[in-house]
Amino acid sequence: MPTRVPLDVDLEDRLIYGLSPQRFGYAAVALLAAMAVWHSLPGLAGPPAAVGIGLFGAALAWGRFGGRGFDAWLLAIVRYLLRNHELTVDRPAVSALRRRRLRLARPQRRPPSEWTPRRLRPNPPAPPLKVVGGWEGDT
Repeated sequence: MPTRVPLDVDLEDRLIYGLSPQRFGYAAVALLAAMAVWHSLPGLAGPPAAVGIGLFGAALAWGRFGGRGFDAWLLAIVRYLLRNHELTVDRPAVSALRRRRLRLARPQRRPPSEWTPRRLRPNPPAPPLKVVGGWEGDT
């Protein structure tokens, strides 16, 4: 009994502008990140950073090189670096960082108040405020 075998089973579905759902997600997230950076960075730093993020998102969504998507190339590069290079930590440098830990400053002492016993006061109390002008109510 002859049957037809579908040939397009392993192809990605296309949503908008020829993008698969994953690649459309790359473009949408990059667009949102670019808008957030544009509005959050002050001065002239926002627009160039937003354009860079937008171009990176466009490269992830539409970019292809050698028949592979840009995201596949990026994943292959990260895998290569993680498998072929070893990251070591210099123990003396880490322990030196721990020794130079920042400490919070002690809170400043409050000036002595009227209820503090005289024997605990380091300095005599400040003279009370003197009223220079009088206040006359409505007459």
